[in-house]
Amino acid sequence: MTNVAIITALAAEMHPIVRELRLRRRDADFVGDGIIATVAGLGAARVVAACRRLIETHDPQRLVLAGFAGGLGPFLRPGYVFIPQQVINEHGDVMQLVSD
Repeated sequence: MTNVAIITALAAEMHPIVRELRLRRRDADFVGDGIIATVAGLGAARVVAACRRLIETHDPQRLVLAGFAGGLGPFLRPGYVFIPQQVINEHGDVMQLVSD
């Protein structure tokens, strides 16, 4: 069972995750105990496609989008974890996020 799927846009963003979680390469993905991770590439369409693929093939309980996110603001520093309360897509639709 896959508990968590992790997606990054860049390989450089994935490297520390693979190292810290001790994930192993499997085809184009990285796997570990209850974890599947992949590098999607740049752009929303690629990230959406990667999310769909991992959801359809692994049915994870959680989906984590990880990355540098440096363009969000100068307040972000290395190691900072940013958890948004909502996501607004390119059409202006707002999705409230639930945390537990």
